[in-house]
Amino acid sequence: MGGETGGKKVGMSVFVLSVIIVAVIVGAAVYVSVKPAKQQSKGNQSTQQELKPIKIGVMMCLSGDLGPVGPGLVEGARLAAWEVNRSGGIQGRMVKLIVEDTETKSEKAVEVGSKLIDIDGVQVIVGPMMSPSVLSLAEKANNAHVVLISPSATAPSVSDAGDYVFRVCPSDVLQGKALADVAKAKGYTKVATLVVNNDYGVGLEDTFAKDFP
Repeated sequence: MGGETGGKKVGMSVFVLSVIIVAVIVGAAVYVSVKPAKQQSKGNQSTQQELKPIKIGVMMCLSGDLGPVGPGLVEGARLAAWEVNRSGGIQGRMVKLIVEDTETKSEKAVEVGSKLIDIDGVQVIVGPMMSPSVLSLAEKANNAHVVLISPSATAPSVSDAGDYVFRVCPSDVLQGKALADVAKAKGYTKVATLVVNNDYGVGLEDTFAKDFP
């Protein structure tokens, strides 16, 4: 993901991503509630243990360059958790969100992601938003068998980041082709690219260049 911070485009992006977040939170809650039941024999878990809350980490950019976008996504996550909990939770267990600010920094994403996994004991993390942050945390998530679901990371390399790393938006393979198609439709024959030097920017540039002659 890059950073669109102007007017209606930000509003629409936040709305669309918030809808996605709602679906992801519900799916994550179901995954966490069902997973333990498949991994343990009958009678090994008491009623009290079964009713412990389902903890889901939410890692968003609440400050930094993408600070204007993140709060809306957190509200989408809270709406999803509220909807699940008011309906009685998942198999009687309530959803508890643990929200962390990645500050639009990969090193901060690793810090708070490690805290969610090692200290809070979450089994699913929704986020981070940026491709570099997802890739920085991927090894930790894979080793800990914690599912990482980004709502907005688009770098092609995220697709190969491990069995526990997912995203719910199209990669730059699709976006780069779409940009190339627009440029060709307008009759352009020469294009200069200026991108951020990270996995997001370079990945988008590479896919654009492959589809633009």
